[in-house]
Amino acid sequence: MKFSQRMGITPIKEVIQLEGMDEALRNSLWNVLHESIWKDVKYDSWVTIRDTIANRLLKSIWSNFFKKPLDSPELAGKTLTSVSILRKFFLENAHWYEVYDLLEFIVGFSETYGIRNKLITSFNLVLEREVSGYRFIEGNITTITSEIEIEEVNQSLKNNKFNGVQIHLKQALTLLSDRKNPDYRNSIKESISAVESLCKVITSNPKATLGEAIKKFEQEGLFLHPSLKESINKLYGYTSDEKGIRHALIEGNDNITFSEAKYILVICSGFTNYLISKLQ
Repeated sequence: MKFSQRMGITPIKEVIQLEGMDEALRNSLWNVLHESIWKDVKYDSWVTIRDTIANRLLKSIWSNFFKKPLDSPELAGKTLTSVSILRKFFLENAHWYEVYDLLEFIVGFSETYGIRNKLITSFNLVLEREVSGYRFIEGNITTITSEIEIEEVNQSLKNNKFNGVQIHLKQALTLLSDRKNPDYRNSIKESISAVESLCKVITSNPKATLGEAIKKFEQEGLFLHPSLKESINKLYGYTSDEKGIRHALIEGNDNITFSEAKYILVICSGFTNYLISKLQ
């Protein structure tokens, strides 16, 4: 993680790749294509490869994705041909959204040849590892991080008045978006610790629980809707009861994902923003 990311200076849109694609993500997506389809194809040849999935896909991309004639001079040349052209487009020239357009096209094409699910699984592993804001769902690339979620986290990270809350949420984001060694379990712990930190401020009690903070609110006439209070209490139980995230691991119950940790970060960010707004 860069210093600016750890300190919350770099916008979360850059930490979670939502409006762009860094070199590591782009290269990794290409490697999936290479290993799954083109590793046995000579990149400098169009006419010599057999009638394989790779050959049919290349021709389909050229004629149906790029909308180019199959007898284009580029394909007849000796230096820029077939996979070489596609590779240059993918790694050097394509906008980030054009890469996703192409991946959707390839996944759609691959269904006929029985490799669709394998490609989707491999792409999604890369997208999660490189902290992309997108995943393949039923053959389409779908946003898993909305503008509202982004704004909630950004707002909570910029709140300097409650230092403990900010520190915990920054650490939660750091653990979530570490592309080499993400720690989803401890990210969740930090997210809920941010809520606890705010509870201690509200109650002026360093040992205060979430329930005590809510009671303090209600004593001062700041009532939470019963459904909202119940949902927050259940979230707290999910992380803190005897079978919760912050207690000893239960055998076979450590399958926490990026989506789960991101959801908890967004929920805790939103709830702390809500409580802080009530205090002002």
